[in-house]
Amino acid sequence: MPRIFTSASAAVVLSLLTSCGGDSRALPLPATAQAGTAQNELASQTRQRTESYREAARKYFRKHRKKHWRTAAPISSLTSTSRIQDAPEGATTDSVFMRAVTPEQVDWNRIPQITSDALNAAFRLARDSRDLRIPDQPEFSRRLSWLYPDDGCFSRATLAMQKIKTQGLPEPLKVFIFGDLETKTPNAPGGAVIWWYHVVPAYRLSGQSGVDAVRVLDPAIQGAGPLSLKDWALAQTTDLTAVNFSICQPGTYEPGDSCDAPDELATSSAVEDESQFLELEWSRQFELGRDPHVILGDAPPWSS
Repeated sequence: MPRIFTSASAAVVLSLLTSCGGDSRALPLPATAQAGTAQNELASQTRQRTESYREAARKYFRKHRKKHWRTAAPISSLTSTSRIQDAPEGATTDSVFMRAVTPEQVDWNRIPQITSDALNAAFRLARDSRDLRIPDQPEFSRRLSWLYPDDGCFSRATLAMQKIKTQGLPEPLKVFIFGDLETKTPNAPGGAVIWWYHVVPAYRLSGQSGVDAVRVLDPAIQGAGPLSLKDWALAQTTDLTAVNFSICQPGTYEPGDSCDAPDELATSSAVEDESQFLELEWSRQFELGRDPHVILGDAPPWSS
């Protein structure tokens, strides 16, 4: 799926260090990222407060400029004819958005199992790894942009899963949620952020089944540890009947991607996209009256 990028005035290059031994070798970025801040406008999870998530979805799919439907994978029997007819123009039947169903319709047992100890290790790895750098601060290593909850879940989820995989831990799947989402947070000036979708890595506790066994890794919502699927959803909505979920492959990046058979390049813009959110996260700390050197350094909120 093609990506669309825009360039901002400040040049940003993001260095991704190898996760073992603190090696400072950088992962080279495409020229697009080196020319300026990379921004995948299509993937944005944000919506206007006055628009519904379906309106945000229609706007998202219009930007894809797809003129014909395709079915790269069999359409789920849970996707009703009326829903297909009501689909946004440009949506595809195998896309994350079109595969989303109610909590009762999801096969939660598709999610890989993990022990409690390994789950906590995966969470800490995703939350705490400081292996990102920007050229203006080459000696200041950064975590993923968990303290900028407004946008960027797609890049954070992807890069977190890559970190987890390189350490030999079980590979999670991605869980997407769609709805008129709003979550309270101390990391936004207004005390809340609103989304039309959100995505995180997810596991299922070993020996357990069903939705109650699902745990998600989302330090943007809860920095203390993994959340149950239900608690995570209820942090974003008061009505679980008003949201839909998709369980998708690790290579799926955004709502228009194939859920079960994503293009092998679908996540290729994750490092570029994250560079933008690291810049915004730094500026956000000043907005909130914080010292970014401290809170993005050795004293993040969850350390207290």
